[in-house]
Amino acid sequence: EIPRRDWVVMRRLARKFVTILFGAGGLNKSSFTMQEAVGVALGRCLNGEPFSVKQSGRVWIYNNEDPIDELRRRLAAICINWNIAPDELQPRLFLDSGLDRRLIVMKQEHRVAVATPDADALAAEIQRNGIDLLIVDPFIRVHQVDENDNPAIDAVIEQFSRIASRCNCCISLVHHGRK
Repeated sequence: EIPRRDWVVMRRLARKFVTILFGAGGLNKSSFTMQEAVGVALGRCLNGEPFSVKQSGRVWIYNNEDPIDELRRRLAAICINWNIAPDELQPRLFLDSGLDRRLIVMKQEHRVAVATPDADALAAEIQRNGIDLLIVDPFIRVHQVDENDNPAIDAVIEQFSRIASRCNCCISLVHHGRK
């Protein structure tokens, strides 16, 4: 009677859950997640096993670090490499750069982590656009809490978990170990 996990990407991304891709800088985490995003948007696996796409869906990449032109370059490179016509991705893939408008879901006030208005706005936008997978890159740039404060970081992750559950989507956070 227990329902199975609702996998979007097998053994990696399930609806109502947050996943963190963690590693040192320069290991292509951002490229991996963008390629994965294209795979979900198209409903087919580009990264190969064991991460097979189980469902197609609408994907939103919110990159708080790179300019939108760089994100478009990376997306174009993926399309060229995999012989994908860019119009195949419309309207299933959304790109935003935090350099145009930074996303901050939590901040620290008087040593307590509190949600910002961006948290509710993010959830509303996910619901409005029917987003199935949200990729946030890098994690450190979407909060303003002390990363050495375990309860504060836990509150940030909990905020993303609430959004994933409320919006019935997967959230993938990209975290650089040295930032």
